[in-house]
Amino acid sequence: MKRIGFVNCTLLISLLVFQTAHAQTTPFLNDAEIRLLQNEISGDRAFQHVRWLTHWHRDSGMEGYFKAAEYVMQAAKDAGLQDVQFIEQKLDGRNYTARAAELWMVEPVELKLADIGEHAVYLADGSHDADVTAELVWVGNASKDALKNIDVTGKIVLSDASPGAAAQNAVWEKGAVGIVSFVISEGKTLMDYPDQVAWSRVPMNPPEGKKGTFAFILPPRKGETLRKISRPANRHHRPFAGRARLGQ
Repeated sequence: MKRIGFVNCTLLISLLVFQTAHAQTTPFLNDAEIRLLQNEISGDRAFQHVRWLTHWHRDSGMEGYFKAAEYVMQAAKDAGLQDVQFIEQKLDGRNYTARAAELWMVEPVELKLADIGEHAVYLADGSHDADVTAELVWVGNASKDALKNIDVTGKIVLSDASPGAAAQNAVWEKGAVGIVSFVISEGKTLMDYPDQVAWSRVPMNPPEGKKGTFAFILPPRKGETLRKISRPANRHHRPFAGRARLGQ
C-alpha cells in the first residue's frame, strides 16, 4: 500500500510540472476561468456519453432515438439544468426499429462478421428484412464503371464506399441482393482508423417496382480482409459465401 501511494504522488507532481511548463494563454479567459474548465471537463465522462448513445440506432422515429433523448434529458438534469423538456414533432414518412441483424461468412470458414447486438452501427439505417445466403463479390466503389463487367445478380456486393451507390447501381439496377461496405474516411489510410465502424444508411424507399435492400458496415481492417478473400485473383480459394439475417 505504501508503494502504491508513492507512485501516485510522483505521477501527480510530474503532471503539475508538465502543465506549468507548457501553460497556454488565451485573450478570452483568465487563468482562474481556465482552471475551472480544466477541473470540470472530463474526457472519461464524454466517452461514457458516446458509449451509451451508440447502443442504439437513432434515426428520427426509431425506438433508439427516444431512448437517446431520454438519456440526454437525464444527463442534463443531473448536470443541474432546469425545465428540461422533449418536444415531439410529427415525422413525415416511414421509419422502423431494427430488432436483430447478423452477417456471417459461411465459406471457406464459418465466422460471424457483424451483429447489431454488439454494435448497432454494423447495420446501415434504412435496411430491410432479409435472410439470404449468397456469394460475396468485390465491386470497388460500386460506380457504374466499376460494375460494368461484373455479374452481381443474386449476390452480395462488397464496396469500400458508402452503400448508397451500391444500392442504386448494384442492387436496383443489376440485381444484387445486399451490400457489405467498409468506408475509409477521405484523406485517411486503412490503418488510420482500422477498427472504426462508420455510421451509414441506405435509401429506405426503393425505386418503384423494386424491393428494399440492406447494408452491413464493417471496419476497414475487416473489410479489407474480405476484399482479399473475394477478389478474382484468389481463384484457388473456394468462393466466398456470406449469410445475412435481419429481423426477428
